[in-house]
Amino acid sequence: MKRIALLLLILSGILISCTKTEELPPLAQNRIISYKVTNLPDTVIYAGIDNIDNTITVYVPFYYGLNVIDPEIQLSAGAKLVEEILPVSVDDSTKKYTVRAADGTTNIYKLKIVQLNPASLDIDWSAGANPITYPGSSLPSVSGNFNSTNVSLAKVELISEKTGIVTALKLSDSYILLSTYDGIYTLYNPAIPATMDTGFYKVQVTFLGNKKAPATTLHIIHRAPNPIVSSKVAKQGETITFNPVNGIFINPTSVTVEVNGTTYDLAIVSWTPTDLVLRIPDTFPVGSYDSALYTFTFNGWPVVKKAGVLIVNAK
Repeated sequence: MKRIALLLLILSGILISCTKTEELPPLAQNRIISYKVTNLPDTVIYAGIDNIDNTITVYVPFYYGLNVIDPEIQLSAGAKLVEEILPVSVDDSTKKYTVRAADGTTNIYKLKIVQLNPASLDIDWSAGANPITYPGSSLPSVSGNFNSTNVSLAKVELISEKTGIVTALKLSDSYILLSTYDGIYTLYNPAIPATMDTGFYKVQVTFLGNKKAPATTLHIIHRAPNPIVSSKVAKQGETITFNPVNGIFINPTSVTVEVNGTTYDLAIVSWTPTDLVLRIPDTFPVGSYDSALYTFTFNGWPVVKKAGVLIVNAK
């Protein structure tokens, strides 16, 4: 009986020692609990948060067409972000967040944006080989498997074969359309700067992490200046300004205007590739002329004659 009693005593001690618990250390209060992208209609992208490496990883599929992410961030109770929560470019690899807990401790997280892009980009000129354009005009359309209509994701660069100078085109007035034929997308209307030099250019397109150039180079040449003649109103001695049609002005030498059978010289005050400023003579007859005939002369180019409305008021 003594042995049994001793055995029971030992077993009870073992059971008591097995049921004893130790308290875990409290969780840090300077953490990011949740990070999600909210600038998609009816869709939320949740990031993966690594509290060991202190990283936030967001995977952005190309078909969402995002160029920025707008995050919503949840922190530990009582914690605050040092930085303001702002949209982040999907190309930004430097973004960090500093979390400060109520007890003053801080934690820094690095944001990693992983773009899930197509494997390749295949493009070519929509109208075939040997494309030609002009300073002040636009790039011939480019077609390919863009897989998105968001032109803000694109970058188009012209690389001069003569000098190697790289010119990035502004795409603010451009757009991408989806063709109904085999899912082909077409990029339209990137403007060629009016100051662009003539010559041959490689055209490099960057889109959704891929770079590609059409098989043939682009030839930029000058063409005959062609002023836009619209209705003009000015007082005697004031100036009027003309702009070119889909091109530029090159070396204007003289401009005249004929009204009521009499021709008047319009002095060239100044000119740039996109503006031609002319002065109305002080002695120009006051009146409204529905068919004022302008004659524009450019050195080395054919004379341009165009009619338009001209209204001249007294000084």
